[in-house]
Amino acid sequence: MLPLLAHPEKMVLILSPLKVLQRDQARRFKKMKIPAVAVNGDTWTPSMLKHLNEKRQGAILSSPEMCLRHPEFRKWLTAKETTNEIMAIIVDEAHCISQWGGDFRPVYSQIEKLRAFMPPDVPVLLTSATLPPAALADCCSRMKVDFKDSFTLNLGNHRPNITVSVLHMDGSKDYKAVYNNLPDPNSIVSAEDLPKTIVFTNSVNTTQVLCRDLRLRYGSQFHRHIDFLHAHRTAKAKRRVMDLFGKGVVKVLIATEAAGMVWHTFLARNLH
Repeated sequence: MLPLLAHPEKMVLILSPLKVLQRDQARRFKKMKIPAVAVNGDTWTPSMLKHLNEKRQGAILSSPEMCLRHPEFRKWLTAKETTNEIMAIIVDEAHCISQWGGDFRPVYSQIEKLRAFMPPDVPVLLTSATLPPAALADCCSRMKVDFKDSFTLNLGNHRPNITVSVLHMDGSKDYKAVYNNLPDPNSIVSAEDLPKTIVFTNSVNTTQVLCRDLRLRYGSQFHRHIDFLHAHRTAKAKRRVMDLFGKGVVKVLIATEAAGMVWHTFLARNLH
């Protein structure tokens, strides 16, 4: 945000993997009186292109797919009039370059092409809360970032409000390990007895299976307090689930990694 406050006549291109993140970040920029727009498949219209041409936007929030594969937006983004105004490329959740660049989101493996569209002096910023050394090296290699000529800020992993513990599981389907870390169904009277919990899984199917099993375990009176979230749910369903989780109606959320990128956004908006 600081570069845009210092140079309000310029633009910054921010690449974000999820539309919900793009929307929320645009909202935050606007709250600080910085022009911002989320450009994705849901928001793109002929009027959006006209808006981009007629009015400068400080922050352009988009995805690698939109930048490289959407003909109209790519044409606008790579035009000299645009590239001359872009003062930085920021890759949010940069670990996706390394983790998602295969079959899941193949365009992430081509993200370095964006550098060819920009003047050579446009800096690149990679940001992530989960970027171990190997992934950092991979991301820098893909984005043509030279360690010798770059600045690295590592805030470490220690958080005073987080305790890490390791639990033994007898396999990926050992759901009893999850049950053992939640209250016994016979010991709870109301939803308030359920601690707010997120259980992360590695697959879409597991989120639904585990959610179903937990609902059966606790009974129909707790169905609405146990829910699941993954990329295949509709945008409306995602917003509803995260809103209910933030408000404390949903107490146990079974989720894939996508939820991990956005849950703090909704919690910050709804928890006090």
